[in-house]
Amino acid sequence: MKSLKGLLSKLELTNLEANVYEILYKNAKLDATTTAKKLDKPVESIHRTINKLKSKGFITSNSDYPQKHYVIPMDTIINNKILELGGLLAEYGEKISGKHPSQKTNLIKYIPNRETHHIIGENLFNRLKNEVLIIASGTGEFKPSFFASMVKINKAGKKHRIIAMSYDESNVEKLTNWKNNGIQIRYKKGKALNLIIYDRELIQIALRTKEGSREKEGLLINNKDLATFLGEFHDYLWKNSSEIV
Repeated sequence: MKSLKGLLSKLELTNLEANVYEILYKNAKLDATTTAKKLDKPVESIHRTINKLKSKGFITSNSDYPQKHYVIPMDTIINNKILELGGLLAEYGEKISGKHPSQKTNLIKYIPNRETHHIIGENLFNRLKNEVLIIASGTGEFKPSFFASMVKINKAGKKHRIIAMSYDESNVEKLTNWKNNGIQIRYKKGKALNLIIYDRELIQIALRTKEGSREKEGLLINNKDLATFLGEFHDYLWKNSSEIV
């Protein structure tokens, strides 16, 4: 991501909302009066903007007097928005699977289970043109042929970056093996659904059907604007992630 403000604009914040978020990001906790002075804006305007940012889930406040405000981390904000999208899985699944074949959209396709996710993923890996960007829970299991596809695109010089949201005894051996095979991988503690961005054109999202289950459902979304945005978020998150040692 080229800049924090660029990411904020893509999240549809106004210029003032982005400026307030950026000031709070740089200064930790500030009250509305101090924020207004730093931005040379009327304090009433800053109060309104802070309330809007709170309602949108970008900042939060403590109980001090005067009340201090501070940002919610950008990776948490994006993860929440991705999870909101994941929450539409059941609705879209019912709508898409319920349509006559001639009416089904080419923009969004419902993926009903884990096995289908792997089949789609392996096929798309083999058709990759330039890069694949992944945010993963870090605990998934793949067939040998899928792992072979991962290694193949890496040897072909195509960008392949994985951000794992967990890194512990359950997956350290697997992630180390990936790294030893030349795959770029970093760790960023968090909780998210599995997201794959192919060539910044196509998105594959997987979400567990219930907590603790290995079964997954998801969506395949053919939307270049959304894929480009999520690719830029991946760039931003990558810069703020740790190397796998």
